[in-house]
Amino acid sequence: MRRIKHAAVLIAIGWTFATPAVGQDDCLASFAVNPSKSVTYLSIGPNAGDRIDTMMSCSVAERMRNEFFLTGKTIDRNLLGNAGQLMSKILEIKMRLASHKAELERATTKFSHFDAVQNLRDAVLAAGLASATTGCIVSAEACKPAVRASFELYELASLPSKDLAQARGQAQKDISTLESMLQSIQVHLSDNIARQSTLRFDVVLSEMCRAIKQQCK
Repeated sequence: MRRIKHAAVLIAIGWTFATPAVGQDDCLASFAVNPSKSVTYLSIGPNAGDRIDTMMSCSVAERMRNEFFLTGKTIDRNLLGNAGQLMSKILEIKMRLASHKAELERATTKFSHFDAVQNLRDAVLAAGLASATTGCIVSAEACKPAVRASFELYELASLPSKDLAQARGQAQKDISTLESMLQSIQVHLSDNIARQSTLRFDVVLSEMCRAIKQQCK
């Protein structure tokens, strides 16, 4: 579905968009996705060292791109300049991850496991964006594994594996990586870091969306 139609449907069912930031034209612009292609990396900055190796089908990557601006699924840029509001959002994401992790651990049937994995998608998207923005300011070394974990979880939640044991193990490992990053953000968050996060947010979304567009057209 083209981006403009996708937006119209979401607004019709009550979703609202977070405020787009300057420089995010790559996130907002529509383009025809080639479903036979895959992305092999995503970027969280303009430099070569900002690339994160990952494998994701372009259909899933485009769905993720479409969800970047959905309030509640990512982080509204307007929250980032205020340490108190950002802390509240980080705590909310942590609670959602913990809830989904418990749901995954309780799953005893194929159906309940499938449902638990699918329910991860929104929370890991928000956790990944928090890691790529604020997390990379707190620790450039720790943020990349966390962002990679969010990509892996998003792919897993979008296309659940038939190997339930392997999928459960991967999901638990990736959730733990994200939880560790979010805990580090919670410990180190300050007004200065919150202000820096606003600027980094623009760069992260623009670069991730540009990488998807370049590889999926």
